[in-house]
Amino acid sequence: LLGGNGEGKTSILDAIRYVLTETVYSNIQKKQDLKTAIHEGTKGAKISLLFEGKKEVKRTLSPTSRTGLSPYQVAAQLNADLESIKVALNSDIWWYAPDKEKKRLLQSLCGLDMDFVEVKKEFESEGLWQEKIASPVVQEIALNGWEAGYQLVYRLRREAGQRSKAIKSSILRIQDTVKIAGKEWPIKKLVEADEKVPYQAKIDGVDAQLRKIAREQGRLAALRDIDEEKKKKLQARLKMEKTLDLTKLPSLEKEKAQWEEKHKETLAQYKSLLKDTAEQVAKNKREWRSPLICPIPDKSHVERCPAYCPDWSDQDAEVEQLEEKVKEEEGKRYPNELLLQELRKKKQIEDEIKKLESQAMSSEQRAEVKKKKDDLAKKEQEYIKIKDTYALAKLAVSNWNQATAIKAKAEKKAQAEEDRRADYDRLVKALAPDALPSKVLKRKMGPVKDFSKKVMERLNLELSFDDGIISASGRPIWSLSGSEQNRARMAIAALFAKFSGLGFFLMDEINLSVKEAGGLVQRWLMDSGLQAIVAASSNIKPKIKQLPEGVAAYWIEGGKAEPLHLKKEKNNETNK
Repeated sequence: LLGGNGEGKTSILDAIRYVLTETVYSNIQKKQDLKTAIHEGTKGAKISLLFEGKKEVKRTLSPTSRTGLSPYQVAAQLNADLESIKVALNSDIWWYAPDKEKKRLLQSLCGLDMDFVEVKKEFESEGLWQEKIASPVVQEIALNGWEAGYQLVYRLRREAGQRSKAIKSSILRIQDTVKIAGKEWPIKKLVEADEKVPYQAKIDGVDAQLRKIAREQGRLAALRDIDEEKKKKLQARLKMEKTLDLTKLPSLEKEKAQWEEKHKETLAQYKSLLKDTAEQVAKNKREWRSPLICPIPDKSHVERCPAYCPDWSDQDAEVEQLEEKVKEEEGKRYPNELLLQELRKKKQIEDEIKKLESQAMSSEQRAEVKKKKDDLAKKEQEYIKIKDTYALAKLAVSNWNQATAIKAKAEKKAQAEEDRRADYDRLVKALAPDALPSKVLKRKMGPVKDFSKKVMERLNLELSFDDGIISASGRPIWSLSGSEQNRARMAIAALFAKFSGLGFFLMDEINLSVKEAGGLVQRWLMDSGLQAIVAASSNIKPKIKQLPEGVAAYWIEGGKAEPLHLKKEKNNETNK
């Protein structure tokens, strides 16, 4: 594509870039608004690109909307890598990228952007696959690349080491001895003793002895000596009752029994008479009938006239009198009841005094009971001390067992973290840039490096290609001449066009019609098997006499493309 500045050459390249990637980036160092890509005075833009095999990509653009497949769908339709397509359409994307981004783009081009299954196969081939350990790392590599996987496993190894260290630092030192009853005892001996005879069984035995002592103490407590204070109080109360004659108590008890028997018989007689009288009166009332017929018309159903009724008041009065007699008889009490109660009270006091006097012990008996009580108290204290010792030993053994179990659990957890750290350490070594990634990179980049080497030779460039970085015999590539830089950009675009699956690339400011610059490039293009659209500025419309077969030249002016005159070659085929 030849033409003056601003005539529309770059617009053709931008249209191709936009229809494939939905991005206009003729100058990647400046953010370009898509709206500015629309020609002034028009409502919108329509782009259609037809590939071999009748694959067509269409896209429209207007100030308010856009249509067409997403760039990822277009790349999938062309069976190509989107990132690599962008570089093939504009090599400046790679040219101005930092080294890290250049390596990433070339790794993506070579197929190092692998999915989970592919990365897993690489791990399995190296004997690195352990699902719990390697699965998240493989997932990270599949999503974000080998460098991200390396950073993840490096972080996981550090975190596992930190967790192991934290767990170990939290494990408390278990004491080997315990102080019981003022003496230091080795914990292990206590544990051995507990295994032979549990301390709880020993405590139960001591409790049985203490219960036996308690029963003996209760028996001795029942042998109490006379309570002098209580005896004095009872004697004082007895003096107050001195006027009462206890000899009368038996006769009064007999007299009361006789009175109560007679009273009971009299009350029964009254109640029987009351019952019979009340029943007879009720029967008289129930069975009475009037001798007169009822003269009232509306009462004709009544057999006897209710106007005539006998007087029942005498009979009712008799019943009431009998009820009063019953109540009166029920309210009677034994006449000498108060005297009888006082005599009984005095008799009770005398009996209590005699009982107290019967409990009196001799001095020898008192001394013997006291000695037994003291011995039991002393023995009780000894058993209590033994029980406390066994209880403390039991507690020490229980605490030691719990602490040992906790320590064992923590040590097991720490060891698990150590094992995990060792596994991560193995992965860190395997995923180091010079290990598995380098191995995969060399295997995947072999064809790319071979192709780039041939390209550099054919384009007369003294450039080297190593691990995704291109250098000019140790010099930075920006130190090349303008012509060398253009050819180097073309080599990069061709590399990405070939291995991305796109099959063609775009270049600006390369004039194939100039012999010294174009001849070398023309010959290389003929041999590369790639297609290219190349644009160059020219203020004068050239007269091209002849171009190699497969090369077409167009003059761009005012936004229109005009084919340049081409001379037919000897084989009589028209140049395309």
